Amino acid sequence: FAGPVVSNSNNDLTVKAYDNTGKEIGLAQAKNDGSYSLNIDKTYKGVVLLKAFDKDTSNKNNPEHLDESSIKRETLPTLTASFYFDGLDAIVNITSLTMAAAIKAGFKADGTPDTQSPPSQTSVESANALMAKAFGLKDPLLSQEVIPTVDATGKTNPNANAYGVALDLLSHLVNTQKTPSTEAMATSLAQNLTLDKDGKFQVTSNLPVDLNQAANSAILQHKGVYEPPVIQILTGLNLLLNHIPVRTDTL
Repeated sequence: FAGPVVSNSNNDLTVKAYDNTGKEIGLAQAKNDGSYSLNIDKTYKGVVLLKAFDKDTSNKNNPEHLDESSIKRETLPTLTASFYFDGLDAIVNITSLTMAAAIKAGFKADGTPDTQSPPSQTSVESANALMAKAFGLKDPLLSQEVIPTVDATGKTNPNANAYGVALDLLSHLVNTQKTPSTEAMATSLAQNLTLDKDGKFQVTSNLPVDLNQAANSAILQHKGVYEPPVIQILTGLNLLLNHIPVRTDTL
């Protein structure tokens, strides 16, 4: 998630596992900090889609996180992640970045498999690797520890790691768009972020402009603390950040 989870809404925050045909193969109740433990039959080996969501949207208690962009408690959006299950224990993050990778791999935004181009081990692993590389993550996208740029009180965390900075940028990407939606943002990343024949990133549609706006917003939000890694992400995507300098003498 983009920012620490601060409530599981009286145990409404749920994680379900599905095989690549959409059949449910696992269920877990997330803890109050957003962590979860889920059992999958180890006789099954294949692509798995994990979906984190509010199981009861009829009540007023919604799972929440401390959003890195608004610095407020916000309702958690539905998020997904996909991986290849080989029968062994695995650590799998479920974030807005893993959701973009899952869509890239062949799942729809709601987590159902695309029947026209069904997800495979190759598509899942390549999509996860693509998103990790695009946002400067050296460790695997699914298992790397996430240290957000803010703590549960909303204060800037100077010890955030690259994954936390990437999610911060995506949070600002959602909130600087005219129709903010994590689902729309993840879909845009999946559709408009590719590699060319030379292995360089190609970013199409309005995504370059949106990423620049998000980067400016993220840099200003944290008073320049994360300016270097944010610029590094855009540089890696072959985008030149037209950013607003942050005056250190006013911090």
